[in-house]
Amino acid sequence: MKVSVIIPTFNRAAILVETIARLRKQNWPGTEIVVVDDGSDSKNLRILAKIDGIKRFYQKHCGPAAARNLGIRNARGEVLIFLNDDGWVEEDFLMRHVTFHKNNVSPGVGLMGPLRESLEFSNPTMEWLVGRSNQHFNYCLAAGRVVPWYYFWTCNVSIKRSFLLKKKLYFDEEFPTAAWEDIEFAYRAMKNGLRLFYDKNLTVCHHHRFEFDDVLARFYSHGRGLYYLGKKLPDNFLPPLARRWFRVGVKAGMDIIGVWWWRRWLISWLRKQRNIPNLPMQLVVLSEKIKGYEYEKKL
Repeated sequence: MKVSVIIPTFNRAAILVETIARLRKQNWPGTEIVVVDDGSDSKNLRILAKIDGIKRFYQKHCGPAAARNLGIRNARGEVLIFLNDDGWVEEDFLMRHVTFHKNNVSPGVGLMGPLRESLEFSNPTMEWLVGRSNQHFNYCLAAGRVVPWYYFWTCNVSIKRSFLLKKKLYFDEEFPTAAWEDIEFAYRAMKNGLRLFYDKNLTVCHHHRFEFDDVLARFYSHGRGLYYLGKKLPDNFLPPLARRWFRVGVKAGMDIIGVWWWRRWLISWLRKQRNIPNLPMQLVVLSEKIKGYEYEKKL
């Protein structure tokens, strides 16, 4: 069974080099690695051009949804695996994905596994994000063999190419950032019969260090994606902040307690903390999500 690993990338070629090296060490027959560059700068393009054994494609910077679609259209594997450019795989990564699809011949099945943060990185921001925020990848609910469709996170998931082509399933390119575009895709896939399975031993290491500003930027992007998600899913499937009544209420509450007025001071104070308190950080994150949502709304 042939497999295509589709990896969108943007200005992280140095990390991507190691990601690809770990994939190629597995020597799984019939594997192609499809890398789609989403408009990286010249430095990263030079690094990317030197990587052997991959299929390269380039596009102007327009987001990971468009990059994955370009990968889907050019992939030739029977099984498509979606992976991030900073996802460092274990030795049995390809074997687990392919064996699952060999044993489950139905076209409408997918397999996902957990993304674990690298133990190499540790700082107060990451300790908050991974340990206390409940805003990061949460696999505690994915305890069973079959999991809900909204666990279709494109950092470690596979699906049969024939299913996507038959159902004409592609990622919605209106999403500008890496936020919620995979969930919107999964909703449509679920409506077309997708059943998603979970393998807790199918682990990928997330080799990504989050600093304080990285977290703010991440949740700003979440807010941008929520704006588009709110236009595409029924209300009963939306996260609370994508629902107008909830968002208006939250904004009013933040106005009452003056969050927007003392937000800069709060961010400056949080940067200095060795143990970031959860509630103040949650308020800052919430304000970033709302800012991102309002930015897209005004465009």
